[in-house]
Amino acid sequence: SLGLLVDVTNYVMLELGLVDEVKKILEMGVGEKATSMQAIGYKEIVGYLKGEISLEKAADDIKQGSRRYAKRQLTWFRRNSNINWIENDVEEILKVLNK
Repeated sequence: SLGLLVDVTNYVMLELGLVDEVKKILEMGVGEKATSMQAIGYKEIVGYLKGEISLEKAADDIKQGSRRYAKRQLTWFRRNSNINWIENDVEEILKVLNK
C-alpha cells in the first residue's frame, strides 16, 4: 500500500543519515528558512536539531507530510487522461514499452 511504501522510505532516509545531512547543510550556512530547507523531512529535522520536537515526533511528521504529498500526486495524475497506468508487472511493462 502507499502508506507502507511511504513509511519504509522514510525509515530508510532516517537510517541512511537524514539527521546528519541536515546538520551538515545547516553548518554550511544554509538558513533554516531557505526554500530548500522547507522540503518534507528537512524542516522536521531542523525542529529536532533545535530541540523543539523529539526525533520520534519528527519522524511521525515526516511520514504524515510524505503521505499527504503522495496523495496529492496521485490526485493530480488521476486527473490527467493522458497517463497510461500500468501494473507493477514486468511482462505488462514490457508490453507497453514495445508498443
